Amino acid sequence: MSARVISALVALGITSVMGVTTDYITKCSAELTEDSLLRRGVLIGQASLFFLVGVFFWTRFPDPHLKDERLAVFSMCMSLNGYIMLFSGFFNLVGLSQIDDFVLEDCVKIDAARAFQWAVSCPLLTWQISLLARGKKQRQIEVVLSTFFCLLLGLFSTIAPERTYRYLYFAASTVFYILLIVNLDWAIRETTENRESLLKGESHLRKIVLCVSATWTVFPIVWLLGPLGTAAVTDDAILIVTTVIDISAKLLLAFYVYFVRSEWQRMLQVDEEVAKADPSHARRHKRAKSLVTGNKPGGGKGTSDEASAYRAATLARLAAEGQEQSSAEMHGGDVEKGLIREDSALYATPDGTKRSSILKASPASGRVQLQREREKGVGEKAGGSDGIAHQVVINNLFDAQALLQALRKAEAAAIGEAPPVFNTDASSRVNSKRGVGVGLSGMREEGGGDQGARTVPTMLGGVGGRLSTD
Repeated sequence: MSARVISALVALGITSVMGVTTDYITKCSAELTEDSLLRRGVLIGQASLFFLVGVFFWTRFPDPHLKDERLAVFSMCMSLNGYIMLFSGFFNLVGLSQIDDFVLEDCVKIDAARAFQWAVSCPLLTWQISLLARGKKQRQIEVVLSTFFCLLLGLFSTIAPERTYRYLYFAASTVFYILLIVNLDWAIRETTENRESLLKGESHLRKIVLCVSATWTVFPIVWLLGPLGTAAVTDDAILIVTTVIDISAKLLLAFYVYFVRSEWQRMLQVDEEVAKADPSHARRHKRAKSLVTGNKPGGGKGTSDEASAYRAATLARLAAEGQEQSSAEMHGGDVEKGLIREDSALYATPDGTKRSSILKASPASGRVQLQREREKGVGEKAGGSDGIAHQVVINNLFDAQALLQALRKAEAAAIGEAPPVFNTDASSRVNSKRGVGVGLSGMREEGGGDQGARTVPTMLGGVGGRLSTD
């Protein structure tokens, strides 16, 4: 009994389905015409262009074995763009046949090859954005899925013969398109630590996202105006517009990524040249910030102006090194050339802090700093130099012998004195007990006896010193 009921229900369902299913191809056979020469010419021309561009990108950077991590990502993006262009070009040839033809209820013939091609290629394009943004795996999956679901429902909104269902699928596709834009905005915010978004910022990543969102937004507008929607525009006009938008969207994204990749490679070459010219250059292959996202290594915030200033300062420092060496030899006489070169991080980094050479705890380097401070007139200022150098000098007072050696070597180049800036009894007691003088030209005694104050030259690192004895 149950088997008979089930069989009856199945038969009823099949009958009902067959009753509402309409063969629109047979119904509209008298009104259907062959594709126009314009359509065939557009499809062949677009296929040829995509094929040539695909070969170009695929032959640019096919090698994945690259030392620089970002270059490896760019190489992968170039390879993806090559395959996307080749696939898009060949799939346009599918539109020449009738295999992709669908007839709507109003006897309008639609080629579904393009919609299917977009559903395959566009998720790969948006995946590149998440790769360039170094997004988390979750964000990458969300971007790809929102793109795929958007275009899959868009495919259904293209081939559905009933106008009501086409609008339903179009609305569902629009929901996933909004999710795609939101995910791309989150990708920008997360990779730039909320410094940039889809509405603000200057990074290349934001410009890439704007390129995608601006070009892709035109497609739903064209869909609404074309035969699938309100039929306000003719089919040939829609064909030309969608072709131009398709080419523009793909080529703009692909060539912009290619441009950013070329800029990154050029910056690496500049760093390599700087490293060869300056063996003490510590950065080598590390950039001051990421070219794509605008971030500094370690999560710091940076701007393109800071990166440009860093590069300009580095090159200017290399050009001025010869002048610094000549000046030091002229005033110091016995200053070694090797001590004049300073670490680039102290002078050329965008966020670096200029520190005294005495931080290196080398008497000779202190002499080099002495010459620089004297040329700048820092020794004539009453306040001395920065607080970091003050603290280092105070710490060095606990090693009186090392300090006296540094003062003796600095005395030969010192001219004049500056007001005292610190006072310590412990170190002066050590000095008085050892009975070691600091020199005659740069020292004076105040008062008398054991309680007199002895003032030492104030040119060492721009820091004055006053040693009191008990």
